[in-house]
Amino acid sequence: MTSSYLSLFLLAFLIANGPTLACISPFFSFDSECVYVDPVTSGNWSEMRNYCQSLYSRADLISFQSFTYFGDIIEYIHDRGWPKQVFWVGGTDEGHEGVWSYVDGSLMAMGAPYWALTNCDGIIIQPDGNTQQNCAALDGDYYYYMTDKECEYQHGHPICYYDS
Repeated sequence: MTSSYLSLFLLAFLIANGPTLACISPFFSFDSECVYVDPVTSGNWSEMRNYCQSLYSRADLISFQSFTYFGDIIEYIHDRGWPKQVFWVGGTDEGHEGVWSYVDGSLMAMGAPYWALTNCDGIIIQPDGNTQQNCAALDGDYYYYMTDKECEYQHGHPICYYDS
């Protein structure tokens, strides 16, 4: 009788919690992907992309395929209590100005709610850097909404991920 209660409890636990995702260190399971947000390592966009790929062959800078996932990442960063920082994501319009895409080739959603709004002589929706700013980042100065940065900006931290 006790073993049947134990089996029933174990089954209920597994159903409630779902299967656990096994991610290699330093990645952790996050919304059915493996993610690593590094607030210490910094460099330009290409350096941080290479850094992600050096951690795991399938890893790259993060891409956002839904606003829910984007919001969850912003919430995760806010919850850490880190000082305002810049985090590189896997988006660029380099080589095709104005057409923003992720490193996996998928197009980036434009405008709100992904991209930051600025209020310098009127409301401006990011990206607004023309040919000088071609790499996407979550910027603490804009509550971690996306902005376009110069790809050579040296103080960006990586958000790495890979599909499980």
